[in-house]
Amino acid sequence: MHVEDNVPIEQIKKLDYRELSFYFDLIKYTLNFIFAPLPSQIDNFFRLSQFIENILVFMIMALMVNKSLKVNKKETIFWIFALLFACAVYGMITHNPGSISRWRFPFIATWILVFNYISMGYKRKYVKI
Repeated sequence: MHVEDNVPIEQIKKLDYRELSFYFDLIKYTLNFIFAPLPSQIDNFFRLSQFIENILVFMIMALMVNKSLKVNKKETIFWIFALLFACAVYGMITHNPGSISRWRFPFIATWILVFNYISMGYKRKYVKI
């Protein structure tokens, strides 16, 4: 079994979805995945630039979501929840800002492709074979 940051096995907190704190933790893990390194983790210029980049990328993604909501609200909401849930799962897995920044790239690419597709309003065409 792999234990991150040499934390003793007795100190690892088990997640219980029946507790209200689980849902607050889920939000915390999602925000950690989207914005890591957080301001409390910034100790050099590289992490500061990474944090500023994350804010700018988040603002661009928010604009894309806003544009997509105007075209297809139902599909956009589905994809928002799907991608945020995936971010929460990955946010629970690791706490290392370097790992999170590497793992975040596929999510950002997916986010951009999905919401660009929705905002362009493509109609689905089925071809008979």
